[in-house]
Amino acid sequence: MDKKEFFTAGKSLGLVEGELEILWECAGTLKSPEDVFWKRETFVKCMRSIAIKDRRVIAQLQSIMKKLRFEELPSFLPLRSTREIELCHPITLVGKNGEYTGILWEKDEKYLRLAMLDEPRETIKKGNVLEFRINREGDGRYIFKVELEYTLRDGEFLILIIPITDKLSRVELREAPRWKADLSAEFSILESSEKILTGTVEDISVRGLRLCTTSPCDFSVGTKLSVFFKLKNQPIKVVGVVRNMSMLGDKVCVGISFEDIGDKEEELIRRWSLLPFK
Repeated sequence: MDKKEFFTAGKSLGLVEGELEILWECAGTLKSPEDVFWKRETFVKCMRSIAIKDRRVIAQLQSIMKKLRFEELPSFLPLRSTREIELCHPITLVGKNGEYTGILWEKDEKYLRLAMLDEPRETIKKGNVLEFRINREGDGRYIFKVELEYTLRDGEFLILIIPITDKLSRVELREAPRWKADLSAEFSILESSEKILTGTVEDISVRGLRLCTTSPCDFSVGTKLSVFFKLKNQPIKVVGVVRNMSMLGDKVCVGISFEDIGDKEEELIRRWSLLPFK
Protein backbone atom coordinates (compact mmCIF):
# COMPACT_ATOMS: atom_id res chain seq x y z
CA MET A 1 0.00 0.00 0.00
CA ASP A 2 1.46 3.34 -1.04
CA LYS A 3 0.90 6.69 0.70
CA LYS A 4 -2.04 7.68 -1.53
CA GLU A 5 -3.85 4.39 -0.86
CA PHE A 6 -3.05 4.70 2.86
CA PHE A 7 -4.62 8.18 3.02
CA THR A 8 -7.70 7.03 1.10
CA ALA A 9 -8.20 4.12 3.51
CA GLY A 10 -7.62 6.33 6.55
CA LYS A 11 -10.13 8.97 5.43
CA SER A 12 -12.77 6.24 5.00
CA LEU A 13 -12.26 5.52 8.73
CA GLY A 14 -12.80 9.16 9.72
CA LEU A 15 -9.16 10.26 9.94
CA VAL A 16 -8.16 13.62 8.50
CA GLU A 17 -5.10 14.74 6.55
CA GLY A 18 -3.09 15.95 9.55
CA GLU A 19 -3.71 12.76 11.53
CA LEU A 20 -2.74 10.58 8.57
CA GLU A 21 0.50 12.52 8.09
CA ILE A 22 1.37 11.72 11.71
CA LEU A 23 0.57 8.02 11.31
CA TRP A 24 2.35 7.68 7.98
CA GLU A 25 5.66 8.63 9.62
CA CYS A 26 5.61 5.18 11.22
CA ALA A 27 3.23 3.22 9.00
CA GLY A 28 5.22 4.13 5.89
CA THR A 29 8.13 2.05 7.21
CA LEU A 30 6.01 -1.09 7.61
CA LYS A 31 5.60 -3.92 5.12
CA SER A 32 1.82 -3.55 5.47
CA PRO A 33 1.09 0.10 6.44
CA GLU A 34 -2.67 -0.61 6.72
CA ASP A 35 -1.99 -2.78 9.80
CA VAL A 36 -2.03 0.39 11.94
CA PHE A 37 -5.75 0.73 11.16
CA TRP A 38 -6.72 -2.82 12.12
CA LYS A 39 -4.14 -4.23 14.57
CA ARG A 40 -4.00 -2.59 17.98
CA GLU A 41 -0.53 -3.95 18.74
CA THR A 42 0.87 -2.40 15.55
CA PHE A 43 -0.90 0.89 16.25
CA VAL A 44 0.49 1.06 19.81
CA LYS A 45 4.04 0.42 18.58
CA CYS A 46 3.64 3.30 16.14
CA MET A 47 2.16 5.51 18.87
CA ARG A 48 5.22 4.93 21.04
CA SER A 49 7.73 5.72 18.35
CA ILE A 50 5.87 8.87 17.26
CA ALA A 51 5.16 10.18 20.79
CA ILE A 52 8.77 9.78 21.87
CA LYS A 53 9.95 11.85 18.90
CA ASP A 54 7.37 14.63 19.24
CA ARG A 55 5.28 15.05 22.38
CA ARG A 56 3.22 17.77 20.66
CA VAL A 57 1.25 15.11 18.75
CA ILE A 58 0.27 13.03 21.80
CA ALA A 59 -3.22 14.59 22.02
CA GLN A 60 -3.77 13.86 18.33
CA LEU A 61 -2.64 10.27 18.80
CA GLN A 62 -5.24 9.88 21.55
CA SER A 63 -7.89 11.22 19.16
CA ILE A 64 -6.76 8.79 16.45
CA MET A 65 -6.98 5.91 18.92
CA LYS A 66 -10.62 6.79 19.61
CA LYS A 67 -11.51 6.97 15.93
CA LEU A 68 -9.96 3.56 15.27
CA ARG A 69 -11.81 2.16 18.32
CA PHE A 70 -8.61 0.97 19.97
CA GLU A 71 -9.54 2.42 23.37
CA GLU A 72 -9.76 -0.12 26.19
CA LEU A 73 -12.11 2.14 28.14
CA PRO A 74 -14.30 4.86 26.52
CA SER A 75 -13.48 8.34 27.83
CA PHE A 76 -17.02 8.86 29.14
CA LEU A 77 -16.53 5.99 31.64
CA PRO A 78 -14.53 6.82 34.79
CA LEU A 79 -11.34 4.98 35.70
CA ARG A 80 -11.63 2.34 38.40
CA SER A 81 -7.93 1.50 38.45
CA THR A 82 -4.69 2.80 36.95
CA ARG A 83 -4.67 -0.46 34.97
CA GLU A 84 -7.33 1.14 32.74
CA ILE A 85 -5.10 4.06 31.66
CA GLU A 86 -4.47 3.85 27.92
CA LEU A 87 -0.98 3.18 26.58
CA CYS A 88 0.88 6.38 25.60
CA HIS A 89 -1.47 8.49 27.74
CA PRO A 90 0.37 11.49 29.27
CA ILE A 91 0.99 11.16 33.01
CA THR A 92 2.46 13.95 35.14
CA LEU A 93 4.83 13.23 38.02
CA VAL A 94 4.29 15.87 40.71
CA GLY A 95 7.71 16.31 42.32
CA LYS A 96 9.10 18.52 45.06
CA ASN A 97 10.95 20.70 42.56
CA GLY A 98 8.45 20.74 39.73
CA GLU A 99 6.20 18.68 37.48
CA TYR A 100 7.50 16.23 34.89
CA THR A 101 5.69 14.76 31.90
CA GLY A 102 5.79 11.07 31.05
CA ILE A 103 3.71 8.62 29.04
CA LEU A 104 2.43 5.16 29.87
CA TRP A 105 4.90 2.95 28.01
CA GLU A 106 3.84 -0.56 29.03
CA LYS A 107 1.60 -2.26 31.56
CA ASP A 108 0.77 -5.72 32.86
CA GLU A 109 -1.46 -7.06 35.61
CA LYS A 110 0.73 -5.64 38.41
CA TYR A 111 2.77 -2.72 37.15
CA LEU A 112 2.81 0.39 34.98
CA ARG A 113 6.01 1.43 33.21
CA LEU A 114 6.23 5.18 32.61
CA ALA A 115 8.69 6.69 30.12
CA MET A 116 9.65 10.13 31.40
CA LEU A 117 9.82 12.69 28.60
CA ASP A 118 11.08 15.20 31.17
CA GLU A 119 14.11 14.20 33.23
CA PRO A 120 13.22 14.80 36.93
CA ARG A 121 15.44 17.40 38.58
CA GLU A 122 15.46 15.48 41.86
CA THR A 123 16.60 12.13 43.16
CA ILE A 124 14.06 9.34 42.70
CA LYS A 125 14.74 5.93 44.15
CA LYS A 126 13.05 2.67 45.13
CA GLY A 127 10.61 3.09 48.01
CA ASN A 128 9.83 6.78 47.37
CA VAL A 129 6.10 7.59 47.51
CA LEU A 130 5.35 9.47 44.31
CA GLU A 131 2.31 11.50 43.29
CA PHE A 132 0.96 11.34 39.75
CA ARG A 133 -1.76 13.20 37.86
CA ILE A 134 -3.55 12.44 34.62
CA ASN A 135 -6.24 14.32 32.68
CA ARG A 136 -8.85 12.43 30.68
CA GLU A 137 -10.71 14.45 28.05
CA GLY A 138 -14.45 14.27 28.69
CA ASP A 139 -13.93 12.73 32.12
CA GLY A 140 -11.80 14.54 34.69
CA ARG A 141 -8.46 14.77 36.47
CA TYR A 142 -7.17 11.83 38.48
CA ILE A 143 -4.54 11.93 41.23
CA PHE A 144 -2.89 8.88 42.78
CA LYS A 145 0.09 8.08 45.00
CA VAL A 146 2.15 4.89 44.87
CA GLU A 147 5.51 3.60 46.07
CA LEU A 148 8.18 3.39 43.39
CA GLU A 149 9.25 -0.20 42.70
CA TYR A 150 12.40 0.62 40.72
CA THR A 151 13.78 2.58 37.76
CA LEU A 152 15.70 1.66 34.62
CA ARG A 153 16.99 3.25 31.45
CA ASP A 154 15.63 2.63 27.95
CA GLY A 155 17.97 4.54 25.70
CA GLU A 156 17.84 8.18 26.78
CA PHE A 157 14.63 7.83 28.79
CA LEU A 158 14.16 7.14 32.48
CA ILE A 159 11.53 4.45 33.05
CA LEU A 160 9.58 4.41 36.34
CA ILE A 161 8.02 1.11 37.37
CA ILE A 162 5.08 1.63 39.72
CA PRO A 163 2.37 -0.71 41.04
CA ILE A 164 -1.20 -0.57 39.80
CA THR A 165 -3.64 0.95 42.27
CA ASP A 166 -7.38 1.49 42.58
CA LYS A 167 -6.92 4.36 45.05
CA LEU A 168 -7.73 7.25 42.72
CA SER A 169 -8.98 10.76 43.51
CA ARG A 170 -11.08 12.29 40.73
CA VAL A 171 -11.68 16.01 40.11
CA GLU A 172 -14.16 17.38 37.58
CA LEU A 173 -12.26 19.44 35.01
CA ARG A 174 -15.03 21.38 33.35
CA GLU A 175 -14.84 25.04 34.37
CA ALA A 176 -18.40 25.91 33.43
CA PRO A 177 -21.64 23.95 33.14
CA ARG A 178 -22.74 22.97 29.64
CA TRP A 179 -26.30 23.07 28.38
CA LYS A 180 -27.86 20.84 25.76
CA ALA A 181 -28.54 22.61 22.48
CA ASP A 182 -29.72 22.04 18.92
CA LEU A 183 -28.41 25.04 17.01
CA SER A 184 -27.56 25.26 13.31
CA ALA A 185 -24.02 26.49 12.85
CA GLU A 186 -21.47 27.44 10.20
CA PHE A 187 -17.75 26.99 10.77
CA SER A 188 -14.40 27.17 9.01
CA ILE A 189 -10.71 26.78 9.71
CA LEU A 190 -9.40 30.11 11.00
CA GLU A 191 -7.31 32.15 8.55
CA SER A 192 -7.91 29.63 5.79
CA SER A 193 -9.50 29.85 2.37
CA GLU A 194 -11.30 26.56 3.01
CA LYS A 195 -15.02 26.63 2.32
CA ILE A 196 -17.57 27.21 5.07
CA LEU A 197 -18.98 23.99 6.53
CA THR A 198 -22.28 23.42 8.33
CA GLY A 199 -23.10 21.52 11.49
CA THR A 200 -25.07 21.56 14.74
CA VAL A 201 -24.07 22.87 18.17
CA GLU A 202 -25.20 20.07 20.51
CA ASP A 203 -24.10 21.58 23.82
CA ILE A 204 -22.64 24.89 24.87
CA SER A 205 -21.16 26.80 27.81
CA VAL A 206 -19.43 30.16 28.23
CA ARG A 207 -16.11 28.32 27.83
CA GLY A 208 -16.77 26.07 24.85
CA LEU A 209 -19.16 23.96 22.81
CA ARG A 210 -19.67 20.62 21.11
CA LEU A 211 -20.17 20.78 17.35
CA CYS A 212 -21.25 17.85 15.17
CA THR A 213 -21.25 17.69 11.38
CA THR A 214 -21.63 15.26 8.52
CA SER A 215 -19.37 17.42 6.34
CA PRO A 216 -15.88 16.07 5.50
CA CYS A 217 -13.52 17.57 8.10
CA ASP A 218 -9.92 18.05 7.05
CA PHE A 219 -8.62 19.21 10.43
CA SER A 220 -7.48 17.65 13.70
CA VAL A 221 -7.02 18.31 17.43
CA GLY A 222 -5.34 21.69 17.91
CA THR A 223 -6.93 23.32 14.84
CA LYS A 224 -8.46 26.78 15.37
CA LEU A 225 -12.00 27.19 14.09
CA SER A 226 -14.29 30.15 13.57
CA VAL A 227 -17.89 29.21 14.49
CA PHE A 228 -21.07 31.18 13.77
CA PHE A 229 -24.57 30.44 15.13
CA LYS A 230 -27.61 32.22 16.54
CA LEU A 231 -29.24 32.26 19.97
CA LYS A 232 -32.84 33.48 19.77
CA ASN A 233 -31.98 35.30 16.52
CA GLN A 234 -28.94 36.94 18.13
CA PRO A 235 -25.75 36.26 16.08
CA ILE A 236 -22.81 34.68 17.92
CA LYS A 237 -19.34 34.37 16.42
CA VAL A 238 -16.53 32.74 18.37
CA VAL A 239 -13.03 31.43 17.77
CA GLY A 240 -11.97 28.24 19.48
CA VAL A 241 -9.50 25.35 19.48
CA VAL A 242 -10.46 21.74 18.75
CA ARG A 243 -9.70 19.77 21.93
CA ASN A 244 -11.11 16.37 20.95
CA MET A 245 -12.80 14.61 18.04
CA SER A 246 -14.98 11.51 17.84
CA MET A 247 -17.09 9.62 15.31
CA LEU A 248 -20.79 9.06 16.04
CA GLY A 249 -22.32 7.09 13.20
CA ASP A 250 -21.95 9.17 10.04
CA LYS A 251 -21.07 12.40 11.84
CA VAL A 252 -17.93 13.89 13.38
CA CYS A 253 -18.26 15.62 16.75
CA VAL A 254 -15.63 18.01 18.06
CA GLY A 255 -15.15 19.58 21.47
CA ILE A 256 -14.10 23.23 21.11
CA SER A 257 -12.76 25.51 23.84
CA PHE A 258 -13.18 29.22 23.21
CA GLU A 259 -10.07 31.35 22.69
CA ASP A 260 -11.84 34.53 21.65
CA ILE A 261 -15.34 35.35 22.88
CA GLY A 262 -16.65 38.85 23.56
CA ASP A 263 -18.43 39.96 26.73
CA LYS A 264 -21.64 40.46 24.75
CA GLU A 265 -21.56 36.89 23.37
CA GLU A 266 -20.77 35.44 26.79
CA GLU A 267 -23.72 37.27 28.32
CA LEU A 268 -26.03 36.08 25.52
CA ILE A 269 -25.05 32.47 26.25
CA ARG A 270 -25.67 32.95 29.98
CA ARG A 271 -29.12 34.47 29.37
CA TRP A 272 -30.04 31.77 26.84
CA SER A 273 -29.16 29.08 29.41
CA LEU A 274 -31.78 30.47 31.79
CA LEU A 275 -34.66 30.25 29.29
CA PRO A 276 -37.16 27.49 30.17
CA PHE A 277 -37.66 26.50 26.51
CA LYS A 278 -34.52 26.74 24.42
